[in-house]
Amino acid sequence: MNDRKRKIRKLLSQYMPEMMCLEIRGRVYVPTDIGYTALARIIMENVLNRKLKKWEVVHHVDGNPKNNNLSNLEVLTRSEHKLRHAKRQPKRNPSPPEPTLDSLRRFKNRQRTNPE
Repeated sequence: MNDRKRKIRKLLSQYMPEMMCLEIRGRVYVPTDIGYTALARIIMENVLNRKLKKWEVVHHVDGNPKNNNLSNLEVLTRSEHKLRHAKRQPKRNPSPPEPTLDSLRRFKNRQRTNPE
């Protein structure tokens, strides 16, 4: 096992499971001296041997925030991160769907039963 993997395993055993970890929207947060920090961020900071900048974000490649394997993490700027997620989102149709014959019949029946 190389030094990087050993360091990450030591880091994980240090934070998990004895400490009070939080899970918010699928992400694991661990207590630090400044509050709670995302576990993925701590892992990347230790791998890079530096603190991440405020504009740097740790992206989960497979979209699973619980998968903190090193091969699944990458550091992006906030704008790059937004672009990555925008590409994955399906296009929204701004126009309402066309009414169907059934929906028109239901609407007319409601009008008859509830006259104003």
